[in-house]
Amino acid sequence: MSTGTLGRCVALGMAAGMRSSWGLAGPVLTGSAGSLPRLAAAVAVAGETAADKHPAVPDRLSAVGLAPRLLSGAAGAWVLARRGSAAPPLPLLVAAAGVVAGSLAGVQWRAWAADRIPDWQGALIEDAVAATLALGAGRGTRPAARAWPLE
Repeated sequence: MSTGTLGRCVALGMAAGMRSSWGLAGPVLTGSAGSLPRLAAAVAVAGETAADKHPAVPDRLSAVGLAPRLLSGAAGAWVLARRGSAAPPLPLLVAAAGVVAGSLAGVQWRAWAADRIPDWQGALIEDAVAATLALGAGRGTRPAARAWPLE
């Protein structure tokens, strides 16, 4: 297993910690998935980006908020591990660590930014960082032949 695969899984986990939908959307949008999975991933990201601004959304560090981030990060890491011909346990573990780090970093960023810029601007910057991490994690990992519909 390459350190590149593990690094991509950490980055993907961090993105999922910031926005849960990016955990699986990153590999789907950068892979050779068909148009339906790509559309579903894009809709999920857009929907979460809009919904996340609502005050009823659970705190990302709560069990309810962290669980979907961990699941999404693990699912995306599994896809990246398959692309890199790696056994899933270690990539999933480092992605989970990335989810926790990304969640904590997102909370810290938003707290720091709240005193300096409007909340919506802080949220958009966080969205851009999450997108960059997720899409960057999937770059250069396209499989030669699609073995699974989300690859």
